[in-house]
Amino acid sequence: MPTLKALCIGLATAGTLFAGIAFAEEAIDLKPGDDWAAFEKFTEKKVPPCKTCHQIDKKLVGPSYQEVAAKRKEEAAKDKDGTVKMLAEKIMKGNASSPPVYGGAIMTPNTMVTEEEAKKIAEWVLALGGEAKAEEAKPAEEAKPTEEAKPE
Repeated sequence: MPTLKALCIGLATAGTLFAGIAFAEEAIDLKPGDDWAAFEKFTEKKVPPCKTCHQIDKKLVGPSYQEVAAKRKEEAAKDKDGTVKMLAEKIMKGNASSPPVYGGAIMTPNTMVTEEEAKKIAEWVLALGGEAKAEEAKPAEEAKPTEEAKPE
């Protein structure tokens, strides 16, 4: 019959192995030039707030990623590493302490993202170059009352 000590060691070892298997997920990488689906897959577990406020080609709460890329294009051409670092810090720390750049919306800090992940996101955004990568969304037409629906 195993001793209590041996049983504890065995359980601890098994627990460590199973924990490693449970947390071992397919490594997902994001590279500049990847499509929107790759971005969503990269950010779905680590940075879900991104797509709550940003889209690739239209403003939601915050600017579109294309707008960020266009605004930072010259800056990135002069100092790409510095621009990536600055954007990564904004992703991780938010912008509450900065002057408004895109109309005053406050970006909250994202504490779930690492510096490396934030830099990958920043590089991906800058690679958009402000050019359309997806079909532009057309504004919805306003509903107009028909002759029958007009009040008399």
